[in-house]
This record gives sequence, structure tokens and C-alpha cells, in this order.
Amino acid sequence: MTPIHPDQRERSRARRWNSPAKRALLGLLVTAPVLGIAGWTAAAAAPEAARPAVAGCAVAAGALVSAAVAAAAHRGAALRRARAEVRELRARVATSEQRAASAEQRAAASERRIAAAERELDHTVGTALPALVEQLRGRVPADQALAGIERPATGPLRALLETMGGELSRERQKRTEMVAAFRSIAGRLQALVAGNLARLREMQDRYEADALDDLFQLDSTTSQTGRMADRIAVLTGALSGKHWPRPIVIWRVLRAATSRIEGLERVEIRCTSEQAVVGAAAEKVITLLAELIDNAVSFSPPSTAVNVYVQEVPRGIAVEIADSGLAMQPDMLARAQQAVAADPSSMLKLSGTRQGLLVVGMIARKFGLRVSYQASATGGTAVTVLIPQQLLTEARADHHTPGHDAPGHDAPGHHATVSPTPERRATVRRATAPPLPSRRPPSPGERSEERSGAHSLTPEGLPRRRRKQVETGTERGAEPPAPPPPVRKKRAEAGNRFGSFHTAVKQDRTRTTPRSEGTT
Repeated sequence: MTPIHPDQRERSRARRWNSPAKRALLGLLVTAPVLGIAGWTAAAAAPEAARPAVAGCAVAAGALVSAAVAAAAHRGAALRRARAEVRELRARVATSEQRAASAEQRAAASERRIAAAERELDHTVGTALPALVEQLRGRVPADQALAGIERPATGPLRALLETMGGELSRERQKRTEMVAAFRSIAGRLQALVAGNLARLREMQDRYEADALDDLFQLDSTTSQTGRMADRIAVLTGALSGKHWPRPIVIWRVLRAATSRIEGLERVEIRCTSEQAVVGAAAEKVITLLAELIDNAVSFSPPSTAVNVYVQEVPRGIAVEIADSGLAMQPDMLARAQQAVAADPSSMLKLSGTRQGLLVVGMIARKFGLRVSYQASATGGTAVTVLIPQQLLTEARADHHTPGHDAPGHDAPGHHATVSPTPERRATVRRATAPPLPSRRPPSPGERSEERSGAHSLTPEGLPRRRRKQVETGTERGAEPPAPPPPVRKKRAEAGNRFGSFHTAVKQDRTRTTPRSEGTT
């Protein structure tokens, strides 16, 4: 029960005594006796004959006066009560207005605080945090990065920004150290592979023709190992690589790329262009083309050829690589195109078997190449690489592939088709083409792009094509059948096949060592 304040009790008691009815009764009680006494006195003083009339008039006058007094008292009390109620209402209204004004002030203050918090949050999310991330990407220490931005005044937001800055700085440092370690490993692998290739070529000069077949097999395997080291180097940001001292004719660039993959006997090169790729970009163009050619060879039936066409266009040279695998639907082609054009930071989203796409994209962005996917005329998939004019120059007679001058090699203008057969594999690679720039292939099982016949998607959202079934009972989606092992020829046959090459190489080879920029 709510207690009653003493002032309220007094006001209630005064209100009861000051009620109009009580005031009218009080006035009647006061005036009636007075008037009665006055009337009695007047009647007593009047003659006896007039006393009744005087008494009647006195009673009537007393009644009227008493009624008037009572009415006046009642009205006066009612007016006083009304005024009191008006004053009380005014006081209540004033109190309510004060309370309303106070509430409005508190609401306005709350709105100002909310607006300030929203501005600080917007500034933190839209300005401070991006600026912090940008400075951390520029290898600025976390404390300097935080000092260089306008931090929020709110304690929690300031603490959140400082915590995020510290965590991002530590993660960036870990990533930098990891990338530097992998880059160092890639550089060492490249150096080892280059040394092994040089020793293998020396052995090809030193040993008789019957050992050349084995040496060429070792050379091919070493080249594929080297290409995997090249891939690691590119993914860790070592895009400089080797700079060849002279431009490389485009068809020699294609031969170099083809020599770094398995199944090179299936690749048919059709090139009549006399353009050459500048030495500074030749190595990475070779790496990019090797990834794409390896992808086409790996995901097309072993019995089919992979065609490489070269065409001079106003903006440069267009190299088209077309396979005869299962065609990809337009949306899958679009996803493959998006994967090639993806930001390098997305490399962790791709498994090792599809990181060749990132290698292609990173090289293309670095040197301004354009890579586009489309359906091929043979029903498979075609990839077109546009080499811009700034990477090209006119071929001259001395624009041979670094290594040695190849005697009796076709001139570029007359070179139409290169289609090595299994029986001529080593001959095509060595006798008809000079040693090629640093050949580095992927390790077996790693491919540039996953594909599937059902055009399903990988967990990362990339397209996948299945390899064609070429034998009854081959399970869809299984690993592609390995290329048939090269048929080992008898020693006499191997000697007949490589004898002339061996002699010519000893007489005409002139070594040219490429300039190598560090990968670390």
C-alpha cells in the first residue's frame, strides 16, 4: 500500500472543510439565528395588533437572507475550490512539461551518442581498418601503421582495431617468412635442375650413341622436375626468373614449352611466324605455354593430337592450344576464365592439381598477356594466348634458342608442322631443335586444371572435366591412363638414330648461358 504524504493529508482535510455544501450550511447556521433574533426583536417592539404581520415579514426576510447567504457561501466555496483545482492542474502541467523537456533532452543526448558511435563505427570499418590493412600490406610495422591512422575515440573500437592490427601484422609476418622459405627452396631447386641439365648435355657429348637414349629420358624427367620448381617460384612471387640474352623465335618458344611436358609426341605445332619473344619475357612465356599445353595433353585421349596454332594479329601473336577432350559448357568455360584471372591471394583456395591456373594468371598479369577459353573446333577446349607487341621483335638469323646453333634446322618461315612420333621423339627434341631454355615440367599427377565429363564443380567452385574413356572398363573420373612408356630401341638402332646428331653437336655447339635473376 502506497503511504500518504502529510501534505497530501492536510490538503485533503482542507478540501473537505472547504466544500461548497459545508460552506453553505455554515452560512445558514450563522445567519438564521441572527435573523431570528432580529425578527423577534422587531415583532416585540411593534404594536400588538401588528405583531403577527411584523413577525411574518421578519421570518420571510430571514429566510431570504439566509438563503442568499447560503448561496453566496456555496458559490464562494465552489469558486475557491475551482481556483485551487486550476492551480493544481497548472502545477501538474508545469511538472509534466518539465518532465517532458527532461525526457527530450535525454533522448537528444542518446541520439547524439548513437550518431557519434555510428560515425566512429563507419570510420573504423570504412576508413581506419582498410588503411591499416593497406599499410600492413606495405610491410609497415603494426605500431607505425596504427600511429598513422585516425583511431576511434571509443574504447572498445580502439581496442578492437589495435587487436586486429596486431593479429594481421603477425599473420603477415608468418606469411612473408613462409613465402620467403618456399622461394628460397624454389631457387635452389631451379639451380639444381639447371646444373643437372648441363651435366646431362655434357654426358651426351661425352658418351657414345648407345647411351643417349637413357640420357634423354633422364633429361626429360629432370626438365619436368624443374618445371615444378618453376611453378613454386611463380606462386611465391618470383616472377623475374631468367633473362635470356637474345630474343627467342616464337616457334622455338613453343618447342621449349612442349619439351617440358609428358606426351610431347602428341603435340602438333603449326607456326610460320618469324616473330621473336624478347629475352626478358621468354622464360615466363615458355612456362605459361607449358602449363596450358600440359593441361591439354593430360585431359584429352592419348590417341588424339593436341594442336598448337600460331597466328600474327594486329595486337601481337595469338597462340591457340586446342585439345580433343570433352567440351566444357559455357558456364564452365566462364569459371575457368575466372580462375585464370583470379587474384593471387586466392591461391590457397586451389589444390595443388589446379595451381597451374594461378601460374598462368600471375604470369599473364605480370607481362600483359591475355588468356581466353573457348570451345575448340574438334569438340574439346581451346585456350588462346595473346602475346602483345611490346614483348615481340623481328626475328634475326642469330635469334636461336640459347644453348647452341642447330645445324640443318628448318627456317622459321618454312616451318609448318612439328608432329613428333614416338619413334622420333628423341630425334625431334635434340636433332631438330637445339637445347631449349631451362625446361621445367610438373610432377606426375599434377595438372593445371581439373575437368570432368559431367562438368561438375570442385569445392572451390571451379569447373572440372573428366578424361575421356579410351578403353572398355575405364572408370569415369579415374586418373588418366599414363602415356605408353617409350619403346627402348636396341643399341645399334639407337646409335643409328642419334649418331649423326651426336657428331653435329660436337662440331657446332656454342654454349650461351642465360642471365639468371635471383628468385629470393
